Order: sequence, then C-alpha cells, then structure tokens
Amino acid sequence: NYNSNIKISLSTINENFALIHGGGIYNDRSSPEITDTEINKNNASQDGGGIYNYYNSNGIYTNIKVNENESFNGAGFHNSRTSHPKITKSEFIKNTAGSLGGAFYVHNGSNPVILNTLIDENSATRGGAFYILTNSNPRIINNLIVNNVASNRGGAIYNSTTARPVIVNTTISKNSSPTGGAMFN
Repeated sequence: NYNSNIKISLSTINENFALIHGGGIYNDRSSPEITDTEINKNNASQDGGGIYNYYNSNGIYTNIKVNENESFNGAGFHNSRTSHPKITKSEFIKNTAGSLGGAFYVHNGSNPVILNTLIDENSATRGGAFYILTNSNPRIINNLIVNNVASNRGGAIYNSTTARPVIVNTTISKNSSPTGGAMFN
C-alpha cells in the first residue's frame, strides 16, 4: 500500500513471502483499517514478517491475529519512521525474529498504541515481544505479555536509544532471557 487507506475485514493473509520487507502487508505512507483478519505464517527476509509500516503509516487494527510470522527484525509488526498505528483486541503469537523484536519492532519516532492485546510465545535475540528504540514512545495499555523469549536480552521488552514506552495496567509474566527476563533497559 502506498499513500492509500485500504479497508480489509474478515480476511486471511497467510503464507506469503517478501524478499525484503512486509511478508504479509507493506504500508508506505498509508493508514489502513484492518479488522477481524488473520495475518499468519508470512515471511520477510529483512523486516516485518506479518506487517511492515514505513513513513507515517498509522492505521487502525482491530481484532487481528498476527501469528507464526518470521523475519530478521519485527516478525509480527515492524514500525518505522514516525508510524503510529492503533492495535486493539488482537493477538500476536509465536512470531520469530532472527534478531530484534519477535512481535514488535518500533523505531525512528514511531508511537504505536497497543490495547487489550495478547502477546504470547514470540521470540528474538533481543526483545522477545518488543524491541523499542530511537525516540519511540509506544503506549502499551491493558495487555497480557507472556511466555516470550529472547536468547540475549529482554525476554519481553528491550528498550534502547531514547526509547520511552508507557506501560499501563499490563501483565508481563513468564518471559525469559539470560539478561532482563521481563525487560532490558
């Protein structure tokens, strides 16, 4: 999607591959409205196995299932360059990043809002569930972040380089990593 505002509902986006970014969906300057949709088992060799948001891609995502996607960074949802999506009543389960951010990779001034969402059994080298950096301030509210694994640091959340997440009424439990089982700052 380039500079568009597509609406997707009651759909399935499964088993797709992108050589670089956005195995399932790639948004560039776009703000889609996606509801009641499954985005599963997609793969991108670099970023955003499930969804890749680039440059002011905001969007509203409600009741989406983003499961078993793979990429190098941000296997579930990769946000870059001032992208501010709102994700509500969704699930991110068993996404695998080869490096950073199993479920979410958030950087370059991106401020997603994640509400009432299950983030479970995701994995990465750093930030099993979230890898957050470079002036990004995600709001993580009323979520369940459990059973995520980082092989290096930040079982659930890895905060780096001026990251300022706001976490409210969220359960962070049973995550693991050699350093910072729940969170590495």
